[in-house]
Amino acid sequence: MCVFGGIYYLWSMKCLLPIVFLSVLLISCSENINRLEPFRWESTEPDFDAVTLELEHDFMDYLPVDSLSEKVEMLEHLSESCDSGDVRHIRSHYWRARLLSRAGYKDSALMLITTSMAMIDSVRYTYDFFRFRSLLRQMSKTRGVRSYHEIDEEMRFYSSVGDAPMTAAIYINFGTNLYHIGEHDKSLEYMRKADEINRELGYHKTVAKNAINIANIQFRRGNSDEGEAILLGLLEDPEITGDAYAYNLVLRNLYAHTDDVSWLLMAYRTVEDSEAYRDMQGEYEVFLSSYYDHKGQADSAVIFSRRAMNNIDFVDDYGYKGLIMSAYASTMEREGKIDSALQYQKLYVLYSDSDYARNQPEEVLRLANMREVSLAMARENERAQRTRFYFTATLFVVLLLGGVIYFMLYRKQKKHQLASRDSRLELEKSRRQLLATMLAMEDKNNMLTALREEIEGMLKDGIIGAQEAGRLETQIKMHIAGGEEWDTFQQLFVKVNPDFISRLHAAYPALSDSYVRLATYIYMGLDNNKIARLLVIRPESVKQARWRLRRMMGLDKDTPLDDAIKSLGDVKTG
Repeated sequence: MCVFGGIYYLWSMKCLLPIVFLSVLLISCSENINRLEPFRWESTEPDFDAVTLELEHDFMDYLPVDSLSEKVEMLEHLSESCDSGDVRHIRSHYWRARLLSRAGYKDSALMLITTSMAMIDSVRYTYDFFRFRSLLRQMSKTRGVRSYHEIDEEMRFYSSVGDAPMTAAIYINFGTNLYHIGEHDKSLEYMRKADEINRELGYHKTVAKNAINIANIQFRRGNSDEGEAILLGLLEDPEITGDAYAYNLVLRNLYAHTDDVSWLLMAYRTVEDSEAYRDMQGEYEVFLSSYYDHKGQADSAVIFSRRAMNNIDFVDDYGYKGLIMSAYASTMEREGKIDSALQYQKLYVLYSDSDYARNQPEEVLRLANMREVSLAMARENERAQRTRFYFTATLFVVLLLGGVIYFMLYRKQKKHQLASRDSRLELEKSRRQLLATMLAMEDKNNMLTALREEIEGMLKDGIIGAQEAGRLETQIKMHIAGGEEWDTFQQLFVKVNPDFISRLHAAYPALSDSYVRLATYIYMGLDNNKIARLLVIRPESVKQARWRLRRMMGLDKDTPLDDAIKSLGDVKTG
């Protein structure tokens, strides 16, 4: 605040110490602006960076969702004071998306990632952009040429900035892609390169989970004994047995490679009653339906096909969705519902081609509607013979729909409550910012007033001449709180009081900006002395301005000016 042209020399000594202090502070800060090791997030503020680093390690250690949630909420709390475009605010979305994904809410996570990526300054915060993109690619499970190029670019980037953990993670991603195209030797090479890095970093659980990938590769290379030995060894590894999801993956892969149904049943029992693993339940149920179908145990096959159908909406993989449709088509055929069986078989063909399914949502919807029509016709044809059955089924559907409606209303109410809370928090934030801006304007103008008085004293004492005093007065007026500061103040004021200024302009369109400003301060309940300090005028001048404002508004003598102005608000503050 000490660079006001000609008045600089008057305040040089007063500003010297703050400048020296600020310089020392900046030098000390520059020595501490280190990137978060071993990751490469650019530093923001110490508390935010500390929580970020903790989350990096906690996710690598596969801590429970509840523990992760507390720290994500802490990070969001630290970013509450930031605007929506601040890197801390955007970065908190990254961790919320990872948490949502870990908790099984993949659609919500993908939506948050996609919207947040559009807010990132990819030039200024290149690392942030790549972290978001890597997460989006991994969650989208994209493969093929596009995925190859993205992974190749990410490997080169993370390696260039020296981010060892992310380099290892991308090695695993790349190895997985190579595995799916049959490059098993090359895939194994990258998995082992990732292990070398993670062992050096001390990420033992990541190494243990990557052993599942290595076991699968060994099976594909024809080394079945080695692959099975790795998986059986993992069942005794505390890093795996302590992680329900990882333990389940080992069982799942043992079944996939040995065809021993006991492994499948063991895996299914670990997720059967868990809401977090509905996707796995659907996949295991269609496996079991197929197994019992081949064994000639039709009743068991039907039971598991129906269970799988109930969980199909939780299954992300279109291939598994197709298998569920095929199994359910067989169930419909067993029950003599040929039309329904045909429709489900068509859906199976559709889902089997994932690219087609992704690009033809209208066709999926059309076939789904055909399925419903077919089922309705079947019910109509069998109504006479199966009255009791359909009465029970109808009652069940009504109860189910009632439950669904109740759930939807509950969710709607919850969303409304959350939206209302967010609105209140945002309003409170704007109020705090408005107060802070007003105090900053007042402090600045108080300083300028003191300067003006000092200049007047120097003029009276003959230290400076009238011409110099006039020049300094002109420079002081240039720095009176206005311009951008007033624009910022006005924007915050409109957020807190959205109707006032627009109604004031509508009622009194001839008011100049200076009288709009005066009316705004009066509406806020500021007294004449406070207004005088903000406008850098004398309280007597405020009284005169208030009188002129009354005249412009055409108020009679019995109507208080403050009441007339406040009546224009009628603001809903939530």
